[in-house]
Amino acid sequence: MLYVGWQSAHYLQDYLSCMGSSIGIAHGIKKVSDQKLITFIGDSTFFHAGLPALINTVINKSNPLIIIMNNQTTGMTGHQPHPASINQEEPLKIEEVVKALGVKNMKIVDQGNQEEMVNTIKEFFKQR
Repeated sequence: MLYVGWQSAHYLQDYLSCMGSSIGIAHGIKKVSDQKLITFIGDSTFFHAGLPALINTVINKSNPLIIIMNNQTTGMTGHQPHPASINQEEPLKIEEVVKALGVKNMKIVDQGNQEEMVNTIKEFFKQR
């Protein structure tokens, strides 16, 4: 689904997608434009479908802002555990996986702290 709107004298495009496609879509857009992009992906979907897209993004030097939302379960399909779930014997740390894949600019933010989240996003885009 594509929504194109007019706000503050700028065109906005929102692609609504699911099942881990946000990182791949953002990477494709970054390869053909200089748009500043934010992607969202859940923790379970990150392990299910986001890893290959993140690897592709790193290898091809794309730079969208990727926000991985960690709720430590599979909220979309029944709350099954995934590799970083707290009920795993030795849960993986998402930040360690992301670092191992070559991401250099990373910050962990408490999603409950809205001010920190907004400021982090603003700072991230100043670097671009």
